[in-house]
Amino acid sequence: MAIDSDHAQRVVADILDYGMAVGAPRAIMLKMFRTQVGSMYWVPPNEALALGIKVWDINGNCFLPCR
Repeated sequence: MAIDSDHAQRVVADILDYGMAVGAPRAIMLKMFRTQVGSMYWVPPNEALALGIKVWDINGNCFLPCR
């Protein structure tokens, strides 16, 4: 599916606006845009923690690091 560059720029701007509104780390936004079309970037727990994102451990039933 072809998309014109004006539309693509509007979509990118909307995504960046949303990311900023929810306080998404810049590093996550960059990885998202660098991920190939049709793929998904899954943030590993250690990377999420390093960026200040809370990570739920389903086995320990707590936020990492579990105490």
